[in-house]
Amino acid sequence: MIKKFKPKKSKPQPKNFVDHLEEVRRRLFIIVGVLIIGTVAVFPFADRILLFLLAPLGEQQLIYTSPPEAFLANIKLAFTGGILITSPIIIYQIMAFIGPALYKKERRLFYPFIAGMYFLFLLGVTFAYTTVIPFTLNFFLRFAGQDLAPLFTISSYISFNTNLLLVFGLTFQTPLAFLLLGLLNIVNVPLLSRIRKFAFLAIVIIAAVITPPDGISQILVALPLILLYEVGILLVRLVHRKRVREEES
Repeated sequence: MIKKFKPKKSKPQPKNFVDHLEEVRRRLFIIVGVLIIGTVAVFPFADRILLFLLAPLGEQQLIYTSPPEAFLANIKLAFTGGILITSPIIIYQIMAFIGPALYKKERRLFYPFIAGMYFLFLLGVTFAYTTVIPFTLNFFLRFAGQDLAPLFTISSYISFNTNLLLVFGLTFQTPLAFLLLGLLNIVNVPLLSRIRKFAFLAIVIIAAVITPPDGISQILVALPLILLYEVGILLVRLVHRKRVREEES
């Protein structure tokens, strides 16, 4: 009687260095390709995206100081929009590269993990747009008096906004980043607990820098980031407990 082959539940055999380089090259090629396609697809809608970003600025007008500046600003807007719409594919490529390092049971979280990353990225972008950017703009505009007229160039304003949007989109990945590092046995709960006070200090400093000098604004920015850190520790703890139960059984 021929026995049916059953795949092992252990990790697959590691690839050699050349195979890893080839896979990195292939996945980077895919990421760059979809980013180019996404940027081209979003470029016709750059004007609408700009109007969306201008909302927190109120009646303040933008200027440009060189002939190609407005065009280059639209390209940057299109590139940022391309990142947003193609991020599921980008995240998939990254996770597909990391996936072989995980156990079979852990790879079942592959697609939920991708969905969670995209959701948290959009949540971070929304938080930056609705909270961080308005507070920051109001803070800097307070320095404009009778002798100072705020004139923002389109390139500087777009860079200011898109940088904050992308930074907070990535910052909100903290819980899932901790989860992934926990699955790979790179971090554990004791380590994250030891550096908690330094992480909280960094969060408070960042909140103090990017918000007006009042406690409410700083709390509105710092509290979600602190919460994300604690959620990340909780996820790593759950991973560790699950592994201990599996080893005992």
